[in-house]
Amino acid sequence: MKYLLSAFLFMPLLAQQQQTRPMLPQVREYLQLTNAQVLLIVANNDDYNRNAAERQQRIRQVQSEIAEITASDNLDAAALGVRYQEIELICRDLKQISLTYQKTNLGLLTDEQKTKLKALEDAWKFLPQILEAQSANLISSGVTAPGGFSSALILNSSSMLPNGAGSINGCSGVGLLNVSSK
Repeated sequence: MKYLLSAFLFMPLLAQQQQTRPMLPQVREYLQLTNAQVLLIVANNDDYNRNAAERQQRIRQVQSEIAEITASDNLDAAALGVRYQEIELICRDLKQISLTYQKTNLGLLTDEQKTKLKALEDAWKFLPQILEAQSANLISSGVTAPGGFSSALILNSSSMLPNGAGSINGCSGVGLLNVSSK
């Protein structure tokens, strides 16, 4: 009965998610995720994204306040300090929230799925070498240039952070979200 109720509650979420975007098709296949796992992971990630969007909006507001204070004739160091501190605290909070959601998502996986995920994390460490080898045209990027020559895939590797980290608008250094499972 409990499973039937859970399935019934997830049906609207499943219908909504399928209409808006594919639900992790490659990861789903590689890790052999169940429908329930995918639904919960997507729901957790959507919840995190809503949470992060609210905080990012506040960061933008504070940055606007900083610009106003900086543009004035009389600089107020205390006012600037308070606002910079607020941004840093928001960034730290986002990092902690990200780790919490990641732990929740990892808790949904079986031991076999976690082992496969570890293999992906290990492969991720080679991304800089892969990109460099592609740009030197030593390995194929899967893109063919006109005339049959292999074309190197040019990616902005500075936007690809190690260990699955994603940057948060307005955060730097300490404010990076590290979603590594360490």
